[in-house]
Amino acid sequence: MKYSLTMLEHHFDQLHRAFVNAANHERAAVLFCSRSVTENEVRCLVNRVDIVPPQLIVDSSEEHISLASQAYVSAFSKADLTKSSVIFVHSHPEGHNRFSETDDDAELELFRISSLRAPNGPHGSMIFVGGNAPALIGRIWVEEGSVPLSRIRVLGKRLLCFDHSPTGAPQVPPWADRQILAFGKEVQQLISSLHVGIVGAGGTGSAVCEQLARLGVGVLTVIDEDRFEPSNVNRVYGSTLRDAGEAKVSLAHRNADFIGTGTEIRPIFGSVYDKHTITLLKECDIVFCCTDDHFGRTLLNRLAVWYYIPVIDVAVAIDSEDHVIREIVGRVTLLLPGNACLNCRGRTSFERVHEDQLKRAQPDEYSTRVKEGYIRELAQPDPSVIMFTNGIASRALIEFMHIITGFMGKDRQSSEVIERFHDTDVRTNIVDPRN
Repeated sequence: MKYSLTMLEHHFDQLHRAFVNAANHERAAVLFCSRSVTENEVRCLVNRVDIVPPQLIVDSSEEHISLASQAYVSAFSKADLTKSSVIFVHSHPEGHNRFSETDDDAELELFRISSLRAPNGPHGSMIFVGGNAPALIGRIWVEEGSVPLSRIRVLGKRLLCFDHSPTGAPQVPPWADRQILAFGKEVQQLISSLHVGIVGAGGTGSAVCEQLARLGVGVLTVIDEDRFEPSNVNRVYGSTLRDAGEAKVSLAHRNADFIGTGTEIRPIFGSVYDKHTITLLKECDIVFCCTDDHFGRTLLNRLAVWYYIPVIDVAVAIDSEDHVIREIVGRVTLLLPGNACLNCRGRTSFERVHEDQLKRAQPDEYSTRVKEGYIRELAQPDPSVIMFTNGIASRALIEFMHIITGFMGKDRQSSEVIERFHDTDVRTNIVDPRN
């Protein structure tokens, strides 16, 4: 089993302010977390940060800290009440990036009794390493001892990852030398360690999959329940007219293997409407939403908020009448906790969500309501052309690279990009969420 932790940027800032302003003395805090559990990973999701107040610090220096027993009793009591996991954090102002023997001995005894005081574990500890470039390392205590947190994520406008791997950082592949010249070795190592989800393997989804594989992303989970039709060949990467009837995810798998960059493809022939299928996305670091139904988009929006997983929502629409183009608009929207949701932005509607649900759950009732004019027909195919699906997929990959590198600069606040292909206009915006 793998263990990881995700906190939001404001949690990290809260720790940073408390620890950096501590006159070079170690300080402590307590993280209270909910849990996301899958077959392969337990992910602790930070909901609250409590800084240990000075009156509960018995002694502190540049190299150690001792807390009053009340600090631990209070933390476990609160964790029991809220059914939370507890992560005790202390700072290392001098930048020592490892747990000391004193930490080991004290925590072993502490976590032996933690299951009695707060049974909703796992519980663990973390070090906030100070300096100009703060770092985080952590571990979870289990019956057999401690297990390192394999990844600690800090999620805001960017995704920061602090990793622990017993085998070290991933090897840099020689074929990636040109993108290493642009972003550097460490970014390539991060890309090689990421698990990315793609929902929808059609025009935009297959183009996203193609580019992520060529970047060298470590693992791609691709979800789609549709089979390939000859009319898809104008925009689905890796397809041929001979592939009629094949699952689109199988084509994505075949294409990534053919590219040969070592990306592991996990093709899932299914729908995010299915609980088991969408649960697989809880192991991802980032998810691309390339589906065209409102209900699917709404589910992925909830995934982003509830499980602290950034979702990049991708869409393109061609408005054509009598074969004359009136408008071609692509959209890339970043979905995060604290960002405006798709419904806030008017990108989805409760009415369309209900129609999507009805069509899937009660197709006969849906058909009846269409005939009676109560709802509009959803099954009409929309125009789709490869240069536009590919263009907006590339725009989504640009946003992806900014999330993990910040190459557009610290001042960039936009959470949505609108590309108007018909008049070569690109716009960005940020919208406040509605309660």
